[in-house]
Amino acid sequence: MPGIPTEGKSRRTFRALSALLRAWWRRRVPFLISLGLTAFALFIYSYTFVGDRPTAVFSFINRLELDALDFRFRTRPDRYKHSDPRIIIVDIDQRSQEVLGRWPFSRTHFAHMLDALREDGAKVAAFDITFSKPDETAAPIRELRRTVTERLKQGGQMDPRVMADLDRLAKEYDGDEQFARAIERFGNVVLGNFFLNSESDLKGVDAKTLDRYANILADFPLPKVWAANPQTGKRDLSNLMQSFGNPYGLLYKGTQANIEVLSDALRKAHGATGFFNVESDPDGVVRHSLLVLPYGRSRDFNDWDLYGSLDVQAVRLFQGLPDQQTVLDFSETGVTALEFGPSLVVHPDAIGRMMINYEGDVNTYPYVSIADVVNRKFAPGTFRGKIVLVGASATGIGDLRSTPYAGINFPGVEIHANVIDNILNRHFLLRGADQVAVDLLLVLLFGVPLGMWLALAQPRSMLYGLLLLVPFGFGRGKRKTQSARRVPAISEPGGDPAVAGKSRLGQAAENRNHGNVHRRSGIHDHLGKARRARTRRLAERISNRHDADRLSPQRDARQVHRRCGNGVLGRAV
Repeated sequence: MPGIPTEGKSRRTFRALSALLRAWWRRRVPFLISLGLTAFALFIYSYTFVGDRPTAVFSFINRLELDALDFRFRTRPDRYKHSDPRIIIVDIDQRSQEVLGRWPFSRTHFAHMLDALREDGAKVAAFDITFSKPDETAAPIRELRRTVTERLKQGGQMDPRVMADLDRLAKEYDGDEQFARAIERFGNVVLGNFFLNSESDLKGVDAKTLDRYANILADFPLPKVWAANPQTGKRDLSNLMQSFGNPYGLLYKGTQANIEVLSDALRKAHGATGFFNVESDPDGVVRHSLLVLPYGRSRDFNDWDLYGSLDVQAVRLFQGLPDQQTVLDFSETGVTALEFGPSLVVHPDAIGRMMINYEGDVNTYPYVSIADVVNRKFAPGTFRGKIVLVGASATGIGDLRSTPYAGINFPGVEIHANVIDNILNRHFLLRGADQVAVDLLLVLLFGVPLGMWLALAQPRSMLYGLLLLVPFGFGRGKRKTQSARRVPAISEPGGDPAVAGKSRLGQAAENRNHGNVHRRSGIHDHLGKARRARTRRLAERISNRHDADRLSPQRDARQVHRRCGNGVLGRAV
């Protein structure tokens, strides 16, 4: 009858599943442990990474993740590194101090540099420098002229030609005035500013000076800030400003701005000012970039403005965008997007940060000494159509940082080059909803199913579980493992002449089942009495672990023999 085989197959399947469930139930403790560990791992992941809540309790987990990220940066093949050729660095290096004089240079050198860059076709010049004080190069000449003028007012005599020479020299060495006129000629210039927060930064800076800097900076906020919900926009913006505070500590108490003559030149030339603050992670490594920051001197956050970074302003001028097309979008949850026109949109986190995707170690981008630019010792077309970043790497004045490539030797100006590259090509590292979903799926995959497998697997099969550690990076070093001896196959009755004596219980089991199962342990060491007792207990455990062998009617019994010295230690089960 056709129904009989199907019924027999169903019964066999049911018996097999029942046996599997019984075997699993006997080993339910390992499964419950794995289930608890999986739940604990999900809790740690959610509390540490989801929502970006920095906590001291699980900071070591985040540190492990960041260390793994640094390792991947250092081992990334060159074929995955694509630095943008539109970015170049003019370096204030050690050689430039030998050629142009000690730092700080006369700002006439910066004026000559801008003229050389403009004539070569550079598109944007961004300075990783703040010019907060007047140039002191012409200070002695100005002081001499003031002294002569005072004497003339008191009835003194002075050759008019001397006064003319003083006026000519004061104008010739007025670096600030020459620099300002060069900015107006160039046009797309970004000067840096720096926000102050620590007590050491603010020491010696009075409130009047801070107010003056704030008034200068107030002319250069982000062009447009757009609320997702206009009805609650004012409240959402105020909440956004406050969110930069605890626990991030990004509500700054002061700032340094560029002097009035240079700021006026920026306004006339439609240039910009951008901050170059770089915040390190707790381990001192720079992995994130700040794209926007709030600042104001009032206690009311509604009176504050949002300011763009040096990188944001450089990209804005490079794209040639009008003010209305550079938009910071925000909602009640924080910053949602930063638009550079309709074709270039980046999505930072809730406070406007992005994780930097470094394109390589130091000198990934080309460097040209400022001495060569001032003296026009470079190939024509070197700067044509490019963003030129001006910064320092010389000993004693260079802004050197620690990056995932280890060491404190990475110039801050090249960090800005990487950030600009990431914005232009949308290469930032992202941890969004998709990445979180994949991480949670992996935690579940290596938790619950792996726990079920470990609960059912034979002990020696669990060694294969070590292979699961390879994707997590634990297989870098060579590990020596001692291989277990293989258990001999089942022998036929009488096939093992070495087994001469059998216990009565073992003989009865053999006669009843018409079979004799022999398993040799391979242990041939001379054992003492205590070792014999331990061997008996080991034999009991081994026999219990092979319950699956009882599924066959002809293997209901077996005898485990272990040699001990010259005799045979046997136990029938």
